[in-house]
Amino acid sequence: MKKPSDEEARRDKLRVSIIGLGERSIRKSYYPELQQRIIELERANEDLLKEIAERKRAEQVRDQLEIQLRQAQKMEAIGSLAGGIAHDFNNILSAIIGYAELAQISAASQCSEESCHVLTDLRGVLQAATRAKNLVKQILTFSRQQEGDRKPIELVAVFREGV
Repeated sequence: MKKPSDEEARRDKLRVSIIGLGERSIRKSYYPELQQRIIELERANEDLLKEIAERKRAEQVRDQLEIQLRQAQKMEAIGSLAGGIAHDFNNILSAIIGYAELAQISAASQCSEESCHVLTDLRGVLQAATRAKNLVKQILTFSRQQEGDRKPIELVAVFREGV
């Protein structure tokens, strides 16, 4: 004979408490129907508990997806803002580069390259403007959400340029 599990014992106690009078006082003719109805109700309760757990999991997944969507929307807005600023900054850089190149041509015609500090300064301005132009290009790539051209760079040159 099989030993009843704790779950079965708990169910039996529950049955007795629901019935209230105990198994002996219930007429034998109603007992199987009551027992069957209790089993049906227990199954329905288990099904409801499973459905509630599934819905809670689905709500958690939905909440996570909403958070990810909001983050993606924020990133898209930042990209659009960065793109607009980069375009405006690029226009300003074009003017700076243009005027610096014109000043360099003018200064080159008036003095020799060794004795003219203005030419050295203008080369520095153009070098800085070129770095800014490359930075704007990176910002525009970010704002368009495109993959940039990946290529190796010589770090020594970049390091010297920054010094």
